[in-house]
Amino acid sequence: MRHWTFAVALLALPLLVAPAPAVSQDGGPEVIAPKPAPEEGDTLEGAMQEELSGAGTSEESSQPEEPPAEVTTQDALPAEPGAGAAAEPAAPAADTAAPEQPAPEQPATEQPATEQPATEQPATGSGEAAPSEPKPEPSADETAEQKGQRLAQESSDQESGWRWQSANGRMVLLDAQGNRNERAFESRILEDQDKSDEETLRGIIVFKHPPDIENTALLTIGQKVADDYQWLYLPALKRVKRISGSSKTGSFVGSEFSFEDLSARDIDDYTHIWLAQEPCPGAAELTCEVVERRPKDSESGYSKIVTWQESETFRAFKSDFYDRKGALLKTLTVNRHQLFKDRWWRSTELTMVNHVNGKSTQMLWGNYDFDTPLKEGDFTVRALERLQ
Repeated sequence: MRHWTFAVALLALPLLVAPAPAVSQDGGPEVIAPKPAPEEGDTLEGAMQEELSGAGTSEESSQPEEPPAEVTTQDALPAEPGAGAAAEPAAPAADTAAPEQPAPEQPATEQPATEQPATEQPATGSGEAAPSEPKPEPSADETAEQKGQRLAQESSDQESGWRWQSANGRMVLLDAQGNRNERAFESRILEDQDKSDEETLRGIIVFKHPPDIENTALLTIGQKVADDYQWLYLPALKRVKRISGSSKTGSFVGSEFSFEDLSARDIDDYTHIWLAQEPCPGAAELTCEVVERRPKDSESGYSKIVTWQESETFRAFKSDFYDRKGALLKTLTVNRHQLFKDRWWRSTELTMVNHVNGKSTQMLWGNYDFDTPLKEGDFTVRALERLQ
């Protein structure tokens, strides 16, 4: 099972959004390492063109034969305007009978970390929370790697079963001098329900504000074995670029999150090594398992990622990202979590800080919705092209 590491959503399904008490915990903000934002005076489109130009693995995508249903987007969030690879066929556009997703009425705001009451689901159970699987009894003589793998599997099992999720939020970029850029975005994720195919989930992030980034979008289609598919749509150029290989280590729209950070990683993409059990960063009353994850992908931008996850709920509180030479590059801190449907924890405030350039990116999530059906036709390359 894959998780949307964003944070997310992605943000972060094992790392950032994976999901204990009924009330979310506030942790002390920590400095985290993001990738550099565009320098003052540079346009966002220019920065992204520069990032993608010269990347031999990022090429314009081919056109699908038949356009799927057009992507529907939510109203733009009221945010302060900021200062100023080999082509692959587009993903299949398998439409279903599910209705289009309605736009939420409220904008994403910095939400208090309070428990979300469970709501009753229809008998069809499309979005209802399934009971979590019982934890396997650990072996008395399990190695650090076996324990790390077991904890990763337990975290994955607890996170799965939500089927569809939408949310919106704000991305706040700060440079080393404290200059601030703010952006508004929408996010939708469709969890694959067919365990026999190679897909794991489909996710899309669409920026709505400010105007220079409006309708810029990232589409991710997670794969069980092969490398995940990612496409970036640049409306000013009317182009969709495939993001693959080493280009995934690049900065996502000038933030301190890379495309790799926003991919849908499977637990088998890493070697997991349990390191210690200690108080959770920013929430010393809770106990965290400290696990080191070593990417198996030779093109990963990281040599290892060390994560602090709460022992019972697997909420991530902190992750340290080390570059290919083994030096600490970035730190992700999750400051607030919120519980939905008595099972799924989601991050509502997280920060990535880059220890090399002194820049940071904060993401504030809100308006989570697990009840509005989504369809595969909303997660295709052609759907990206129809955003404008």
